[in-house]
Amino acid sequence: MLLFGNKFYLIFISLWIFGLYCIFTSFHSTPNNNKVFEDRIEYLQNEVDSLRQKLAQLQSGNNINDQVKVGNENVQCQTLENEMKRLKRALRSKNGGDGTTSSREEPSMEYEKLRRKIEMQARELTYFTTDQLNKISGKLTDDDKQKWDNVILRFADQSRVLLASIRNITEVDGYQLWREREHASLSKLMQARLNSLQSPIKPCENVKRVTCNINKGCGYGCEIHHAMHCFHIAYAIGRPLILFSDGWRYNSGGFDQIFLPPSQNCTTSSATGASSWSNYETADVVEIPLIDNIYPRKDFMPMAVPEDIAERLIRLHGNPFVWFTGQLMKYLLRPQPWLKEFMEKKYESIKFEVPIVGVHVRRTDKVGSEAAFHDISEYMKHVEDYYIIYQYQNPNVNFTKRVFLATDEPAVFSDARSK
Repeated sequence: MLLFGNKFYLIFISLWIFGLYCIFTSFHSTPNNNKVFEDRIEYLQNEVDSLRQKLAQLQSGNNINDQVKVGNENVQCQTLENEMKRLKRALRSKNGGDGTTSSREEPSMEYEKLRRKIEMQARELTYFTTDQLNKISGKLTDDDKQKWDNVILRFADQSRVLLASIRNITEVDGYQLWREREHASLSKLMQARLNSLQSPIKPCENVKRVTCNINKGCGYGCEIHHAMHCFHIAYAIGRPLILFSDGWRYNSGGFDQIFLPPSQNCTTSSATGASSWSNYETADVVEIPLIDNIYPRKDFMPMAVPEDIAERLIRLHGNPFVWFTGQLMKYLLRPQPWLKEFMEKKYESIKFEVPIVGVHVRRTDKVGSEAAFHDISEYMKHVEDYYIIYQYQNPNVNFTKRVFLATDEPAVFSDARSK
């Protein structure tokens, strides 16, 4: 047993040293910010995004004047992009020439993917090793088990330190400002595109469109998921989405009483005589069926992302489809004014502050049918991990540990408080 323990420690130390090597060889020194250059670059990026939005709107029309405007806007867009590239080269030269002694104005695709990969591998290594150690612990005598459990605790703590260090790379590599700006820029672009898609310049009767019935006959999350699939497909084929929701089980008055209508000028009155999905390439109005019933599946269906922003998304986010889905939901679930006011008041009344961990405990109809019962203590292990890592990331910060508990089973609240 002692020999095995020594081997384990040698393996653990080797992995630990290798992990630290990967982290520190990935560091870049913090850039010397030049506000004038950065402000100009940000302005140009916003202008380019704005022009791209105009191009998308103009290209949706068939008018000759619109086509002339498209050509002019394309020239202007290219001019601005060239100026932006020139400024980026100048800033790179000013801050360190070839970029070997100071970091660039934005990270490479390879750097961002490697940084996320290191964190994922460290996390998976922790899960796997902890599971194996617990299996061994269950086979030991009481005396050996106590010693072994101490090894498990030490390993867990060192793993948290490693994860905290990896996550803190984003705070010191000089690229965090770029990440925030890139996210804001892409989000603004996507919301503008969705608004343009759902607000055609022509009368809706003269635009090819799709319909979707939210009444799938399942739970709220399931039906919203179905609506998201419809919206995804509508965006992919460039048609505004018209959502049918009369008699919706979650609000008999329909989706539009709770959330803003997906479109102001394409309503159910302009969606009569919808054709089946098989005619989606030619018919003026097409009904999108349940995604499970679409066959053969097309390349543009979930989990695809828009091709023209795919490279930017892959660099920015570890799961591009999740980000894209978030943008669809951001547009689709815009609350009506009364609901927005209600949520803002609730937000203030519960004093929602950060850091906070959200925990969703689903019971009732799910348990025994498609999910097993999980005690609240199983969830809280992950909450504890989060806060320990957060403390390692922010050693000089005093904070209150908060949990936002959402559940469909009232007994969970008393259970959580007592434990």
